[in-house]
Amino acid sequence: MVAERNKKGTSGAAATYVTRAKALRMLQLSLSDFRRLCILKGKFPRDPRNKFEGPRRTYYLKKDIQFLAHEPLINKFRELAAFRRRYRRALARGEFSQAALAARSSPVYSLEHLIRERYPSFTDALAELDDALTMVHTFAEISRPGDGRRGVSRGLFPPARLENCARLAREWQLFLMLRPGHLRRLFASVRGFYFEAQIEGVRILWSQPHRFVQYVPPSVDLKVMSTFLEFHEALLHFVLLRLYRRVLGVEYPPRVDRNAESRGALLREMMEVRTLAQLGPIPESNCIDVPLSVSRSNRDSTDSNMHDSTGALRLASAGTGTGAAASQQVQNGTDVDEEALETVSNQGTHSPETTAPPPSLVDGLAQTDHSRDTLANLFRGLYFYVHRETPVHILEMVLYACGAEAVGYESPCTSTSPLTIDDDRIHYVIADRPLEMLPSRRLDREYIQPQWVFDSINEAFRLPTWLYRVGRRLPPHLSPWESELEEETRQRLQHTDAASSAEVQRPAYRLYLERVKTGATSVPLPKELAWLEEPQASVASGSDSHTNHLQTNPEIAASQRPLDAVDSDHEATLDAADSDSDDDGDVPEYTKSKHAGTTPIAVEKKLAEQRHRQRMLLSRRKQRLYDELVARQLQEQKTGTSAALVKRPRHGR
Repeated sequence: MVAERNKKGTSGAAATYVTRAKALRMLQLSLSDFRRLCILKGKFPRDPRNKFEGPRRTYYLKKDIQFLAHEPLINKFRELAAFRRRYRRALARGEFSQAALAARSSPVYSLEHLIRERYPSFTDALAELDDALTMVHTFAEISRPGDGRRGVSRGLFPPARLENCARLAREWQLFLMLRPGHLRRLFASVRGFYFEAQIEGVRILWSQPHRFVQYVPPSVDLKVMSTFLEFHEALLHFVLLRLYRRVLGVEYPPRVDRNAESRGALLREMMEVRTLAQLGPIPESNCIDVPLSVSRSNRDSTDSNMHDSTGALRLASAGTGTGAAASQQVQNGTDVDEEALETVSNQGTHSPETTAPPPSLVDGLAQTDHSRDTLANLFRGLYFYVHRETPVHILEMVLYACGAEAVGYESPCTSTSPLTIDDDRIHYVIADRPLEMLPSRRLDREYIQPQWVFDSINEAFRLPTWLYRVGRRLPPHLSPWESELEEETRQRLQHTDAASSAEVQRPAYRLYLERVKTGATSVPLPKELAWLEEPQASVASGSDSHTNHLQTNPEIAASQRPLDAVDSDHEATLDAADSDSDDDGDVPEYTKSKHAGTTPIAVEKKLAEQRHRQRMLLSRRKQRLYDELVARQLQEQKTGTSAALVKRPRHGR
């Protein structure tokens, strides 16, 4: 008796996956609407092993397409398509009154249900906030289309939408300023600024471009970027609503003082927040359910001019001494709201079988709270004045986010700044110009460059200012995330070779900062950084004078070597300075070498690159076999046992 054959398309990859062309026929959508729907719903193409329709096709999971078929946004997309046809037909016929009437009745849809569907908890939404913050800050700095400038399309990104991105970016920065201690690290680069914050135990990283004219390259698909931005705007709006009302206990959105903004005021002087106690009781549904309308016609309606400011919490009063009291009032209100929320949640989820968390988790939370308190009080009680040649908007945010009392700045209207240059309370003046060009110089102030603020935040310690004074050559601006990579590398080397765990090469300036943070008095500057003691004016005087100066000073010329070639010497020098004995038998042999390429880190990196290039020459099947072998070797190293080889049966034989 002959076995019955399976019908084609009922088993295997043909029953699990579907091509994009077939998905378009199933959903009855155009390609642009289908791509837009997949981005909003979080569905993406797959790569099946058996490409039954050919390798050039795009495949999706059949379950995902069936799930998209029940999405209510499909009907909205069809209504929008019909609206566009009516609008264009009216314009083509010259019926402008009918076109204006149709424009006022444009279909509007909401992404609120997608936020709830994709992020069941608030922690999930915070974990996906990296891309949203980066994209919103990017489009907030993109130039508006104008004469002679290559901006973005007005059809995809009207001015109201770009203004909405700027509003969301301002509200996020204001939250960090009202809750000091959440900002953890930052790094300034040529591309922009990179930040790291930690909110409710979730690590958030985002980037922000410099405030220059941003040109959009023609190779970027702005339609796809517009769809991503649409979803990220809704997500960030939801997160900010929760943070303002539940964490800060204040009204959202905060009001904007248009008069102060027109006079050149910064964020803290033009934003106004009010506590929820002043607004009266707010229903629970309003704290969670907020209409996330994506109608581009009324996106900037929340930034209307403020009306009655009675009972408002003015942040512009920081210069008169009431800003700290206002922030304290917000924090007190927040604590009450958090305690109430915790009480309600405990009443609903209390169980006699609840066990205590593990000690490791408790220690990690205690360490996190300790670092947050340190950063929240880093600039407590200090007053700063920022000159206009520095990134004023970045410095204002990071200084207030670390507990600064007030930040003054140069402004066309002096009434907008909380501090003037002649204020006696100023401790630090941040500038990036020659010292001779600074007005009102006084001996009781520290004149520093902006990098001192960034490095102090990364180290969670107020560094000595003599290295960052105006007119001096700045030390290396080290990445705050390099220390994590060094620690991971050290742990990886401990598993492979215990003797080589100390062979991790570290920058000389990082080792110097560690000595400074320990409280050691009069820490000498290492010889690798002797060039920092030379004034910047003598270096910038000209190439010939600089060459002559190095020829007359051979010691300084010898110190002008690359840092990566002499970091090992500095590490050995510091180790010898810490120990009173002269025994150097435990110092690794490679630390005495002048070549950075002989370190285990460099060798491991070169071997990894070589293995990656060799892997790319293999076929996909052999690449999978190679990955399985590598994973098995790592498992054997961890467990110390040899895994049994299991031969996979071949299908169809």
